[in-house]
Amino acid sequence: MLIISKRVFSAKKGFIGKLMRTLVRRWLKRNGIWHIDTIFCVHDDPDIKKVICLERNVSILIDDEPENIFSVAEIAKVICFDTSYNRHCEGENIFRARNFDEAYTLINEI
Repeated sequence: MLIISKRVFSAKKGFIGKLMRTLVRRWLKRNGIWHIDTIFCVHDDPDIKKVICLERNVSILIDDEPENIFSVAEIAKVICFDTSYNRHCEGENIFRARNFDEAYTLINEI
């Protein structure tokens, strides 16, 4: 599994960037999210996750940010991690999950 993170400051060099990357990796570990690689990308580039998905041949993305959901849904399937701010995200290639168990079930079904 590939993790693509746009967490604020995580792509920065220096102490702040290192701290944010460490926090993201700890969160993944604490939540039992197994992954092979983590890519930290610039937060203000709206289509960066779509570009990375194309470059890495990603077929399914799990995300909660509407901008990423709609952008990547043009080229791959997206599991929309359900939140109040993305309830309007619907369409072809968009599936909804309320938790990681539902997301993993969807991945196996897709």
